[in-house]
Amino acid sequence: MTELKPRRKARSVAVQALFQLDLNPRENLGEIESFISDEMSLNPAAPFASELVDGVVKHWTSLGELIEQVADNWTLDRMAVADRNILRLGAFEIVYLGTPGPVAIDEMVEIARMFGSKDSARFVNGVLDRLFSHHSDTSETSQAE
Repeated sequence: MTELKPRRKARSVAVQALFQLDLNPRENLGEIESFISDEMSLNPAAPFASELVDGVVKHWTSLGELIEQVADNWTLDRMAVADRNILRLGAFEIVYLGTPGPVAIDEMVEIARMFGSKDSARFVNGVLDRLFSHHSDTSETSQAE
């Protein structure tokens, strides 16, 4: 397997950390930081991985609400653990970091191919595309006022 580019590696490590936190909500954040540090050693994007995890944790509830608004007939608890954490990360990047929607969606689709089921990439693409469209419409309306 080829070596991942630094920021994609940061995103994949962030998804793994979020997966751990999702399944073990009492997980010590210090242990998560140690995991990130171990996985990202010598990677220049290590601070980015920590920023992603910290941001998703900070906005955990609001990200879940945003995802459920655009995921027709799906609740977070019905989604595969990998999928919902990939969606949380993608939503965080689009809404809070300002990552261009197509970039965030493409990155999350690639990560879904790494960690999800055979249908995960298509599911993640559809949900994040709707979230991006919804967020873009909301942002444009806010700026026009």
